Amino acid sequence: MSDKGAAPLVWEAPTLEIAGREYKLRRLGLVDVQKAAKIVASVTGYVDRKAIANVGTMSPEEIGTFALDVIPFAFDEVIDWIAEFLGIPAGVSRERMDALFMEHRRANEVRAEKGEAPLPWNPPSNEGTIRDPNVFPLGSELKVVDALLDHADVDAFFGMVRRVSEKFKAKMKPTPKKRSRGGSTKSKPATDGQTATS
Repeated sequence: MSDKGAAPLVWEAPTLEIAGREYKLRRLGLVDVQKAAKIVASVTGYVDRKAIANVGTMSPEEIGTFALDVIPFAFDEVIDWIAEFLGIPAGVSRERMDALFMEHRRANEVRAEKGEAPLPWNPPSNEGTIRDPNVFPLGSELKVVDALLDHADVDAFFGMVRRVSEKFKAKMKPTPKKRSRGGSTKSKPATDGQTATS
């Protein structure tokens, strides 16, 4: 029996240490491809379109660099995905915080119309979430990208992409044209000889 494509029966989660805490990295799957596609789609207006078009042909190292490049343009999407990947609470984004504050203001306007006292604004805390610098200090994102580049699922995925790409290229190579069985044609008597120049 062939063991081609066989994977280990027991998968051991790699670990990553951030701010004195150890995280077990989960497996990667199709959902992660979807999340990556959404991140790429959200940065198409900001990041070089040529780079986005070449994501499928990039090496893992180039993907890592690209991932770091898109963080400023898709911050919340990237941070939420990293939080989910590590199993850390994602916290509340600045956009969501602003929306909650606007809801609070509208509720207080309704209360004021009824003659009721306004409620105090108690914003949700990001303490203990990925947005807390005590949990996820600056530079931790580099550790995550580095861990992803060493992740067995990423290695397997890019290995398969390379194999499929090579097979596809081999199938698309033009085949040499068959030579005609007949001999070559002779020149017509009026056309043989040197070509006239002007």
